[in-house]
Amino acid sequence: MTLTELHATLDRLGPDISAWPATLAEPALDLIAVSDAAKDLFAAATESSLCADAAPAPRWEATTTAP
Repeated sequence: MTLTELHATLDRLGPDISAWPATLAEPALDLIAVSDAAKDLFAAATESSLCADAAPAPRWEATTTAP
């Protein structure tokens, strides 16, 4: 797997590699093990995912008023 492929796969499947098919997870883990750039990319994707999970839900306001 290349760094570009890792980036695309992280964008498509998210940073939970345990949920990826083995045909993608194994090469990704191999790349992360030997590449600082891949480690940085994975860390950024994980952090971004955690921040998105922690973001508050949007507030919905009624569009009509009661009489």
